[in-house]
Formats: sequence, structure tokens, C-alpha cells
Amino acid sequence: MKLKNALFLTLLLITGVLSSCRGQIDSKNEEQQYEFRSIAVEYKIQCEGNGSKKTGTKSFWVDNYGLNQATFLKETTSISMLGQTSAETSETLTILDGDMVYNINLIDKTGTKQSMEAFKTLGLAMATQIGITARSTREFVEANGGKWLESSTYLGKKCDVMDLLGVKQWLYKGIVLKTESNIMGMNYVEAAVSIDENIAIPSSRFEIPKGIAITDAGQIMGELSENETESPDIPSGKIGLGFDRFGNAAKKVSQPGYKMLSCINDQGLYMASFFKTETEAFGVYAHPAQMFANVSKGGEGGKIEKTFSVNGHKALLLSMEEEGESSITRAIAILYPEHSMTLMIAGSINIPENTFISIVNQMNL
Repeated sequence: MKLKNALFLTLLLITGVLSSCRGQIDSKNEEQQYEFRSIAVEYKIQCEGNGSKKTGTKSFWVDNYGLNQATFLKETTSISMLGQTSAETSETLTILDGDMVYNINLIDKTGTKQSMEAFKTLGLAMATQIGITARSTREFVEANGGKWLESSTYLGKKCDVMDLLGVKQWLYKGIVLKTESNIMGMNYVEAAVSIDENIAIPSSRFEIPKGIAITDAGQIMGELSENETESPDIPSGKIGLGFDRFGNAAKKVSQPGYKMLSCINDQGLYMASFFKTETEAFGVYAHPAQMFANVSKGGEGGKIEKTFSVNGHKALLLSMEEEGESSITRAIAILYPEHSMTLMIAGSINIPENTFISIVNQMNL
């Protein structure tokens, strides 16, 4: 994954963590998650900045007070770098049907299933990992430096409005109708364009499409865990550092005012995200070792500011630039041959070099 892809994922994680937290800390009645019987919401999505652009639509359906839910998401992401543009389209369907959750890739015609109990356990683990102890969305927002703004009407619905870590959301009866953010140069808007409440939802909305190969998510996670263990014989292209060790190191990062929001393994790319304000944020990424060679040759969209060493490891200080724009992102790349890994820390341009060095020292990899 290129550096810009990682920065884009960092932004999306904020809204994802907020949504996950909301579901975990506000659910009181497992049989009736929402006060309305059914709802159908259509959204438009746009995210642009740092040479990346994402457009898409989302459809969200709820029936039986939340016992049945489905989300259809169709997005196109394009990334422009060094005069070249690449584009990728995705279509995903998520279905919550009683006690099972299905995540389906409609293009590849593959999907996973997971019990709702296991899904909630993962959500609780995420909340615990990033230090969430709040019992409600309101308490969570206030405990993390956010604020509740004056209520506002959106699409004829009276909404609670919150602002947290540069993300502003309009909530109606537990449903996010609009999200706006501008973080690290990425402008993101997800806005409902229509909403219909207490209507008849076709049962087909919650059915798995024909031709989809479904795999048990628990089995996949088990295989991933086996592959994450460290080995002296790491094949080319894979990180030789276990994800557990990366996660434990990320927890040691302590920078004034910053809070870790997430730490994930995204198909072999490890990433931990830290935020202070909408203009002060950074991510820590673990890539395969060859990433360092790519960056040192001018790849990955980075301009080398200087070459040096950190604790005996080769290091590069980089800046991200776009044609016609000033630098908005700074990064450091460090080669760890002993782990077959390149560690990258990317953040706001106003984060000084010595802060990056401090983060590296705190992780002590």
C-alpha cells in the first residue's frame, strides 16, 4: 500500500472508529437497537485531497428495530501521483441478519460470515485497546475533547450534532445522517440525500446474493494469526515482525495531546493512528523492507529532505508534495533489516523531526 493510500485509510478510520464506538457503548436492548421499526437512507460520498479522490454512494436499510440491517457501498477511488492516475472501484454489502454478520465483496463474489457475539467481542476489544470506557456516545465525545453543538434539522429530521477530532456528525435516533471532516488535507463528506422511516423493507435486502462464496471469518482470523508470528525465514514481501509486537510498541507512544484511535493489520500492512486536532495527526505504518528502496529512489510520492540514521538504522526524512501546492505532509522512513520491515511515520507538516525521532525511540523496535 502506498503512503497516500495509508493516509487515506487513516482518515476513514476516524469515522469508522466513531461509528464502531457508538454501536458498542450505546446499545442497551439487543432485541431493539433502534426506536423506529424500519428505515431506509441513501447517501452520497466524496473525499478528496493529497492527490486522492473517492466518490460513491451508500444505501442503508434497517428492519425489525435493528434486528435486520444491510449496507450497500459502491465507491471509486483514484490516486494521482507523479503525473499518473490509478483508479479502483469497489462494491461491498454488509448484512446483519439476527445473530450473524456477513461482509461481501460483490465484485470478487466472496464474503465472510461471523456470529454477532464474536462481532461484538471484536468491537469491545477495539474499544478496550484504544481506551474507551464511556457508557454513551455523549460521554465518549466529551471525554475525548469533543463537543456537542446546537441541534440542527437535516432532511427534516432533528439531529444531535457532535464535533470530535475534526469530524463533525449529524445523528438522528442513532443513525449518522451526515459526516464532514477535513483532516491532514483530506476533505471528507458523507451525506444522506433521502431518508424514509417506518416503511416496508423487502426481505430480499437482507439476503445473500446468489453465487457468493462465504467463508467463516473465525477461520480466516486463525490463519492470519498463524502467519503473524515472527520467523527467521520471512519470504520477500512480508514483514518479519509480528503484529502483536507492533501493537505493543504502538501503545508505548506518548506524545503530548495525542491519543491513539486505532491499531490494525490491513492485509499485512500494520497501522496505528494518532490524533490531536484536525490539523495535527500522524500514523505509524509497518511495510515490507523493499518499501525503503522504493522511497529512496523517489517512489511513493515522497521528496527526500535528508538521509540520516536513527539508532543505527538507515532513515529518510520525506515531504509529500502536489503540483501547484505546498507540502502538507511529512514522513520518516526507517529500515529494519532484522525485521524485514520499513517503519514509516507520516503526519502533519507542522510536526517537527524530533517528534518523529521521539516516537521511534518510544516504540523501541
